Amino acid sequence: MQSKTWSVLAMAGALLLAQGTRAEDYKIRISLPAHVGERADAQYVATSTLHSVMNFDDRETKKDEEQRFELDGIEEVRKIDTKNRATQIAIEIKRCEEVKKDGSRRTIIPAGRTLIATAKKKAEAELKLDQGKLASKDETLVRLIVHLRDQEGPDDDEVFGTSKRQSVGASWPMNAQAFVKQPVENGYDPIDPKNVKGKTTFVAVQDVPGFGPCLQLELNFTVEHMTGTQDNYKMIDGTYQSITAMLMPVNDIDDSPAESWASQYHQIYTATYDGRPVRVEQDSARTIEGHRTMLPPKPGSTTQPTTVPSTRPTPKPLSTKPALGSTTKSAATSQVR
Repeated sequence: MQSKTWSVLAMAGALLLAQGTRAEDYKIRISLPAHVGERADAQYVATSTLHSVMNFDDRETKKDEEQRFELDGIEEVRKIDTKNRATQIAIEIKRCEEVKKDGSRRTIIPAGRTLIATAKKKAEAELKLDQGKLASKDETLVRLIVHLRDQEGPDDDEVFGTSKRQSVGASWPMNAQAFVKQPVENGYDPIDPKNVKGKTTFVAVQDVPGFGPCLQLELNFTVEHMTGTQDNYKMIDGTYQSITAMLMPVNDIDDSPAESWASQYHQIYTATYDGRPVRVEQDSARTIEGHRTMLPPKPGSTTQPTTVPSTRPTPKPLSTKPALGSTTKSAATSQVR
């Protein structure tokens, strides 16, 4: 659901522990082509925090926000693009809740309803319900997890993958030239590839019940000196750091049974209000953890069959968080998806 580059159908909560490593080398893949009709039972947990400081007329105003959102549902791919990337996904809701600071829960979308996300060029995905409409504040929460963009540029394998077979412990640099060709969110200036650094690491091989051997991969990258304009504020400098931990089955059919994603973003904005300068500095952070159990296609579907039975054991809970470095200040998130 998330783009592993920006976003992000992203995800974080933690790395899956490896149960052992193998000496042989493996074909590396970061994503698998989607098929119309493909289905998965998915669970997601997202957290987002924001700390901002505004300076105006020698006054300093601080703001802190924290959000937590959980979604369980059945995902179904309805449309794909020419590179077999999902451009429309329907999610049959089993549970969709905001978790408040006091531990109480608020239902955002009732069980049994269907959320349809459709990718839009250079814009956030369109979100629609089969009945009714999402309130603005609820749509913001849903977007913590549901990211879907019409990707015209290189895919994740071109950016983070490698054509060479690799063994456990190997790492290789990301393709910064390919990365900057991917669409970015409106308001951000084009990114200079020299400001992009990152790598992919083959951490381990883990046997996951129902999926077999899975490659444990870590995608880590940083973008510096970002600029742009957001809501009449000029971003004079921004740094974005992201880590994705994922399991990719060796069978070349099933999609990732588990992913974790963490990001940090530091931004400095300036503006003029009534002829007087305004300066805003923000630190943001986001984590997303997701688990999937692939399901058989619906009767009559033409989707490529998976190797999965009708039910599968859920992968182990993620147990160690992907740790972000100290190159950016900690706290909340604003993605450049």
